[in-house]
Amino acid sequence: MRMTNQDMTSNSFPMTLSDPGVQHKLGTVCIFGTGDFGRSLGMRLLQSGYGVVFGSRNPRNSSLLPRGAQVLTHAEAAHTARVIFVAMHREHYDFLCQTAGEALAGKVLVDVSNNLKRNQYPESNAEHLHQLIPAAFVVKAFNTVSAWSLQSGGLDANRQVLICGDSCEAKQMVVDITHSLGFTALDKGSLRAATELEDYPLQLFPLWKLPVTLATSLTAFFFFYHLVHLIIYAAVNDREDISFRIMVSLANRVFPTVSLIMLALCYLPGAMAGFLQLYNGTKYRRFPAWLDRWMLCRKQLGLLALALAFLHVLYTLIIPIRYYVRYRVRDSTISK
Repeated sequence: MRMTNQDMTSNSFPMTLSDPGVQHKLGTVCIFGTGDFGRSLGMRLLQSGYGVVFGSRNPRNSSLLPRGAQVLTHAEAAHTARVIFVAMHREHYDFLCQTAGEALAGKVLVDVSNNLKRNQYPESNAEHLHQLIPAAFVVKAFNTVSAWSLQSGGLDANRQVLICGDSCEAKQMVVDITHSLGFTALDKGSLRAATELEDYPLQLFPLWKLPVTLATSLTAFFFFYHLVHLIIYAAVNDREDISFRIMVSLANRVFPTVSLIMLALCYLPGAMAGFLQLYNGTKYRRFPAWLDRWMLCRKQLGLLALALAFLHVLYTLIIPIRYYVRYRVRDSTISK
């Protein structure tokens, strides 16, 4: 089944809810699910100018929904919009097919679900939804965006929305909604990429590999530099054994140096991006791949800089304690 451009544009966003007196400048979007993510998404859509209709198993018992949204049954809500966000767990897809299967034919279903572990099912949730409702156009999107990011508009979190699907027209509709919400969209290809998108939130520290490697390399370099410059040089040239300083004093020289370098690396890509935008004369041109990756790691670089600064403060407090303990031991030995 293929949807034509005319069908997509003429029926994409009904301009009214079931109440003919309610008008919305960007049309109506339906959300199946009244959980935290569904409510946050509905609130963001309302703030952006969309009409929002929630589909619920118990419309009368639904509470805490954004003001201005309407709550209907799944079958009734499916008739109000072309784009439907499925903010439900995979276990409830069968119930969705039973109650609103026929009403979902020709609709754009945006699957936002994730799993608890990798390879939990043979196929992705989006592909499973497409198998259950083959007459619908399933698009995987917004599963890498948190409810907090939706509430804050992406100002304090990731602004990128990963999208995949088999219908170019359906994906374009989701891209338009993504831009209206203040996020950026990245097309990841066909619906087969949904497995990768669903595994992405389960990755442990996905953007920490480069910052941790950099911090470890800098720490090792400056540690061996100070080891040779202060400890080994003193032992060879001055015949003085000050190896007791390795664990505290020498380490306390390394931590602030690496912390300042990591902090500089955290702010440097932003300045470089600003100059690059001025040079290009636009802020909409894509950054080079290396700069884009560098900017995505800024939060990790800053957190590592903060951790090293904390170790510097801790070691600075330990040094006087160590000298005090050595003084008391020496004083006690002389007294005896």
